[in-house]
Formats: sequence, structure tokens, C-alpha cells
Amino acid sequence: MEFFVIYLKGHYMRTFNVKFIFTHILRALACYLLFALVACASINVFRDRFEDMLSENILPAGGVLAILLSLQSSVRAFYEFDLSAKEAFLQGDRRTQGFWRECSGILRSPDFWIETICIFAFVMLTPYELLYADIAKILLPAESALYASLVSWAVMLPLIFTVQILVRASVRKNWLASRISAGKQKKRIFEYLRFLGRIALICFVYPVGFQLIPFVFAGASIAVFLVKSFLPTIIAVIVLILAIHYIRAIKIRQKFLKNLRKTCKEEGFELSEVKKPYRSIFFPRAGENFTVTANGKTYSCELLASVSRGARMIFDSEGNAVYVHTLKFRQFELFSYMHSTKYSFESEKRKILIVCPTPLKIFVGEGGRTRPIDTGEEFWGYKLFNATGFLRSLELDCIEVKSKYN
Repeated sequence: MEFFVIYLKGHYMRTFNVKFIFTHILRALACYLLFALVACASINVFRDRFEDMLSENILPAGGVLAILLSLQSSVRAFYEFDLSAKEAFLQGDRRTQGFWRECSGILRSPDFWIETICIFAFVMLTPYELLYADIAKILLPAESALYASLVSWAVMLPLIFTVQILVRASVRKNWLASRISAGKQKKRIFEYLRFLGRIALICFVYPVGFQLIPFVFAGASIAVFLVKSFLPTIIAVIVLILAIHYIRAIKIRQKFLKNLRKTCKEEGFELSEVKKPYRSIFFPRAGENFTVTANGKTYSCELLASVSRGARMIFDSEGNAVYVHTLKFRQFELFSYMHSTKYSFESEKRKILIVCPTPLKIFVGEGGRTRPIDTGEEFWGYKLFNATGFLRSLELDCIEVKSKYN
């Protein structure tokens, strides 16, 4: 039996069958069971250990925190390792989008609504005293169990909805970042093992963590004291690190411009005024910076920069240069974040992109995938060079020579 879901916005139609619905109901049930198990264990540990130590106001707050954290972790674990959803999401030429556009796409996906509704239905079937007494205790004085349950459900529905939206948007962004930064595709068996490890970690960390909350508070107090004491030093170190990165980038750009002028003077090339030569280091904006006429040909050049040498730079077909910054500990990736700028500009002349300073790796996105590119390669009407490659090609009159990859 086939079910057809038609979305009014954009007249989008998607077909899915009973197997699809049943799979996501089971996924929602498993997610709910993990959430309920971890939340109940954390709440009970917290109450048993600190009931005599904490006030009546703080004790319910611990239960609400346990619900929020365990719900977020459970939803994230099951969606992050939904390999079918990941493959479907990455199909085609997927690119980074704004937060609201990503949320709009999530709201149009049937799996989101099936799992959200099912999780809330399971929540409604959970005994009030088991999970939600702390929510009711914060929101209203002691009343009937039915009234308290209604209040708890009224809080849980938007909470589940919001957590689902935020977690899925975050995971989708990570999927795109991992596709850009990853090499070979990991085998599914390793993904399943990671998933089981994540579940075990969630089941262990939260109950243990809620036993250690007083020590965390004590450590946080010490940390706040140290930060206040050494705040000027910390700020100075951060500013110094940033300053070193930007000074390095400025010096590399200065050296390129000096060599460019020298080359043009020695070879008799015509160089226009270089407009805003350092703007792309601090405030990246698309646009021509200078033109150079050499060997009877005129080139329109734009300067780009990657201040961080370790970043990955990706050019997509929409005219965006995406920078992916990854924090690693040895071979383990801790987290990634991205930002982007426009590189596309209009010109009747040959369009050249010069990346100076240059990151270690540069990619171009094609057909939803990325491939590494090197100096002298061409894509979508632009030719890419680093500083040395551009000056060398200008001298040898080989800018027009096609790369073996084109």
C-alpha cells in the first residue's frame, strides 16, 4: 500500500510506504525508551543522593535538567546514525543553507513528523510520577495528578518539537561538514559500532554525572575564580594568537603584491591599481581587485584568503567559498564549524581567483561531492591559482593552458 503526502509549499510530493512508517515508529520507540531509561535513572540518582542536601527549588531543577539533556542526547544519537536519512539528505548537490531554510526543509520531511508525534504519544503514556513530577512541581503548586499531567504534557510537546528541530539542523550541518572533510567513506559496520558505543556512553555518563554535580559546581566555582583572576591574561593570549594569524596573512599578501609589481615592471605587463588589497583578509567580499594585461591578454583577478592554514576551502557552484575549520586531537575529530563568503563576480575578461594566503587543502563541489583541486585548475568560468602559481604562469604565458584535470 502506498501513501502520498503532498506539501502545499512548493507543491512537493513524496511517496512512502508502510515499511517507511513502521521503521520510523520503531526508531521513535527506541529513542523514547533510551530517553526514559536515562532520565529516570538520572533523576532517581539525583534525588537519592542530594535530597537532604539541596533545597526544594534546586531539587526539581535537577530533574528538569536530566529530562532536557537525556532527550537531546537520545534524539541526536538516533538521528545522527540514521544512515538511510543521511544518504538521502546528501544525495544530489547539497550545500550549506541558512538555519531557517534548513528548519523549513526539516518541517517538510515526513520522518520528522512521524518520530516527533510518536515520541510525544509515548510520553503521554508514561506515568506522571515516573518522569514529569519535577516539571509540574516547578510550574504549579500541588494539584491533582490529572491536572499536573496536562501541564507536563503542555511543556513536553513544544520541548520535543524544539529539540527535534535543533538537533536535526545541527546534525545535518555536521553531515555536510564531514562529507567535505572526510576521505574514504566509513563502512556501515563501523557506524553501527559507533552507534552502540554512543548508546552505552549515554546510559553511563548521565547517571554517573548527576552523582557528581556537587563536584562539578565546586569545580565551576574554582574555574570562575581563575577566569576572573586571569581574564586579562586569557584575553591577551587569544588576541595574540589572532594577531599572529592576521599578521602572517598580511605579510604573505604584501610579498605577493610586491612580487606582482616587480614581475609586471620587468616583463612589461600592464597592471591596474590594486583595489583594497587587504580587504579579503579581514572582510571577505566578492569583486575584482585588479586587472593585468600580459602577452596581449587581459585577466580580471580577485584576491581571496584563508587566514587559517589548517582550514579546508571549498568552492561551490553557487558562488560561495566555504571554509571548514576542524579541531582534532591526534586523529580524532572533536568538532567542525564552517563559514562562507562569496567569490563570484562579473567580468568580460578572463576571471582569475588568487588564494593568498593558501590553506593546505582546496576543494570544489561537483554533483553533491567534493574533489581536491590544485593551482591552475578551472571551474565554472574561473581559474584558480595560488600566489606563486599565478606569477609563474604569468611569466611563462601559460595561464590559458588547460590543466589535465579540466
